[in-house]
Amino acid sequence: MKYETKEITYYNGFSFEIFIRPELIVSQEGEGYYSIILFRDTLLSVTAESAEVFSGSGILVLSPNHHIREAKILEQGPCGSVSTLIFSPNGINSNFEKFPDTFEYQALNEIESGYRYMSLDPKIFETFVNHFAMIDSHLNHNQGEFWPCIAKSYVLELILMIARNSWLLQATRNKENTALHVVEYFNFAFPKKLTLDEIAGKFATNRTTLNALFKKEYGTSAMDYLNNIRIQNASFMLSNTGLPIATVAERTGFSDEAYFSRAFKKATGKSPSDFRRALLHPYGKEWAQYCFE
Repeated sequence: MKYETKEITYYNGFSFEIFIRPELIVSQEGEGYYSIILFRDTLLSVTAESAEVFSGSGILVLSPNHHIREAKILEQGPCGSVSTLIFSPNGINSNFEKFPDTFEYQALNEIESGYRYMSLDPKIFETFVNHFAMIDSHLNHNQGEFWPCIAKSYVLELILMIARNSWLLQATRNKENTALHVVEYFNFAFPKKLTLDEIAGKFATNRTTLNALFKKEYGTSAMDYLNNIRIQNASFMLSNTGLPIATVAERTGFSDEAYFSRAFKKATGKSPSDFRRALLHPYGKEWAQYCFE
């Protein structure tokens, strides 16, 4: 089965291998699709080599070779819901046959054959719920200007949140400290306009102590760490969408395009435009034909 969104022809021959529906769907094994099943207040049964039951709220991330024979809802509470997001590497970037071996895709590549359950911090879970709603809106209901890029940008953010959540789960097994909790907060709060004093106050510390903790753990200040997250998200969007640079800046927490361009060039050595144009266009076209800057 092909999971494609084709309600509007964006240009001749265009198809978009990103698909979302408010129901439990298991993509056909071996057809190259990843899935994120988001469930709330639900008892969910999954049968592969053996049967597992998941309850409450969380996500299941499925690889293209998931070996799942059956998945079903056993019970739902009054707030119960299940939604499925299905996408291929080609849906993220038409130059991809499979995801690169980079941090952004690491958590997906690690489940090469199977599936993984992830519990999420409540704030991260709500971010997933909101992003699912935005993807559904732009794919299936309000296909305005730039709808493929906008829908894809929210999928990209989910992929990055999964990667960071996977890293955080591993990190917290070995240690527990304030800096890790702040990093967890940055994972979903990076688009907000944040100050160091606000962040420190939220975690019952002060700016000097917080920066000292970050310097010890990560070799950088808290705000530099936050900006690195923002730059990573911006790079991901610039690489895989044709969204206007001003929109990328706004979506990733920068106060204006000029400040974003300065910060991006400082971090990468290239302006956002030069960074983008040095890569293959994600839709397999020339940037000159399709670039909104």
